[in-house]
Amino acid sequence: MVRVFYILCVSVLLASAAFVYGVKYEVQGQMRQASDLERKIAKERDSIAMLRAEWSHLNQPSRLQALAQKHLNMKTMDVQQIGKLADVPVRAGPNVASVEQIPLPPSTIKNTKLQ
Repeated sequence: MVRVFYILCVSVLLASAAFVYGVKYEVQGQMRQASDLERKIAKERDSIAMLRAEWSHLNQPSRLQALAQKHLNMKTMDVQQIGKLADVPVRAGPNVASVEQIPLPPSTIKNTKLQ
């Protein structure tokens, strides 16, 4: 009887050792995967920072102005080109005294009264 008990204890011990061994290597694999992900995240953050710096450089007003002068052939605005809103001619059309008199296109939505 004692011999069966010892054999049972040794088999439980071996089974638990095998289980712990398997868990250990599974955890090591998970840790390796986590460190790989952390390394990839750091690499992506670095590339994002680099892209932001490049974007900042590309959008500098002095650089954009030089490119616009080189490629767009634009001219500066003269003082005579600046005017007031009152100087803009009124569009020719029917004389409308108020907003209520403006003709609206027919609507496809039926007007219903809220009760």
